[in-house]
Amino acid sequence: MKLHFLLLFLVGMMLISCASQVYVDPMQIDSDQGAGYSDTDLRMLAEKMTRSLIEMDFIARAGRRVRFAILDIYNKTAEHIDTKAISDKIMVTLLKSGNVSFVDREKLTEMANERHLVSAGNINFSQAIEVGKVLGADYFLAGDLAGIARRQGRTTTNYMKLTLRLIDAKTSEIIWADEKEIKKVSKSSFLD
Repeated sequence: MKLHFLLLFLVGMMLISCASQVYVDPMQIDSDQGAGYSDTDLRMLAEKMTRSLIEMDFIARAGRRVRFAILDIYNKTAEHIDTKAISDKIMVTLLKSGNVSFVDREKLTEMANERHLVSAGNINFSQAIEVGKVLGADYFLAGDLAGIARRQGRTTTNYMKLTLRLIDAKTSEIIWADEKEIKKVSKSSFLD
């Protein structure tokens, strides 16, 4: 009887402790993520910048696909944020518009490495213009992600701002710039 009860107890514990997996809509906003960077933030940042770029008249009036080269987006926040994911999301959406094409980022980095234009893994923009011209880029897309995180008692406030610039490859003139700000506040429970 004890063995039967023990076996039943163990089977019950295994069933209770089994993890479950549920697929959710990736567009769903998860309100339980706290004040830190999230997938929703990535979408909001990329969508705002993409809309702003697509609305630029010079892209529609070009009469051909405008060729961009994406440089690094520098993460100046205290968090580890994959800024390449932001760049990729912007690139994919712009490509779908049909008005923009892109220089392959790996090819740009490879050429910059060959010409010794890379320091600490980042392409120096003032010298990258030369590489962009060789690869046929019309414009460079570059930017910064800045942030301020503050904790006061149980409340955490996290502010982020993505600033992007579109730079003419021939003249180095900034012809477009925009920014998207996100501010989130979360309150921890007494148990945290």
